Amino acid sequence: MTTTTELENTLPLKASTPAHPQIGPKKGIECLVYSLVKLTLDGTNGLLAALHQDDIGPRACRLVKDFQPRSLREAYDHHSRVRDEDETIHPYFFIAVEKASSDSVLVVYLKAPGADGHHVVGVSRCAIGEADLVGANLDVGNIDWIEYKEAEEEKFGSESPYTNPRYFSKDPRVPREDDSTTSENCVYAWFSLVSRPLRFKSILEPGWTNLPEDRRRFGYPGNVHRYDDPWSEIRSLFPRMCQVNKAIHRGIILVAENEDVDVEKGMSIYRVLWDAEEELSKLPNNSGQSRQQEVRSIMPELEFMEWTRASVALERLDQIVSEEFKTSDIVFEI
Repeated sequence: MTTTTELENTLPLKASTPAHPQIGPKKGIECLVYSLVKLTLDGTNGLLAALHQDDIGPRACRLVKDFQPRSLREAYDHHSRVRDEDETIHPYFFIAVEKASSDSVLVVYLKAPGADGHHVVGVSRCAIGEADLVGANLDVGNIDWIEYKEAEEEKFGSESPYTNPRYFSKDPRVPREDDSTTSENCVYAWFSLVSRPLRFKSILEPGWTNLPEDRRRFGYPGNVHRYDDPWSEIRSLFPRMCQVNKAIHRGIILVAENEDVDVEKGMSIYRVLWDAEEELSKLPNNSGQSRQQEVRSIMPELEFMEWTRASVALERLDQIVSEEFKTSDIVFEI
């Protein structure tokens, strides 16, 4: 089976701007499905039934007729053309079927986060029943593209997104040469108890979309608003984030708790109570599912520190880190 990295390399790095860039749940956006192999009538009906297993709607996906068999590049070129002719077609996302008998499909996203801070064309593989949800979750910011690429790596043994130069110029799991908790270059993990956290990112870090991935001060948000116990999920997710990205500060996190994050109690800062180096040293940095589960089972305790607003959160986090370093320096000298 061709890898998604190989398939990405058959496509342009960046997509053109669509004629109808605005999307939303009220517009009745359709997700186009391209079959790269010949399907029987039963195969077509089975495919559409599998794609519509969720509750998005029975007509969320539409199979492009008379398109088989062709290449993914031809599907991409066709999609780039027809999305400009019909505003009901999702402009940034489509699904492709590469094997008639497979339980998985390809999803292509034209707004994936690129290594240079700009959008790139990304390809991932997922279960058929999850495909249209991928597009919906990307639209509202519930889950980001790199999370989906991580899931692909875990389920299908694909290449890690962190070693793919399309997404990262440097592997964030490898410590930076200038990485230090004493300087203002560490990355902070943040989580959201409210939906669509990416809408807050420009308040947290103005101009972040123009920065390369390895120069952004906040990682991808941990979106936990869907969980019955979001705080347990935060405790579970944080060690995994630290394992993946060595630049993340191990001792402090930021949490969006209010729909209006830029008010006095819009966001909270928590101290993470654990010996990160000791805990993570017990686990190899590997993408196996069992290892990921072991990392997530660490679940360090959290201690509330203070409230803050989004627009000053980065400055405040840097102040806390700097003050703690000065304190530890004094203790060391004594």
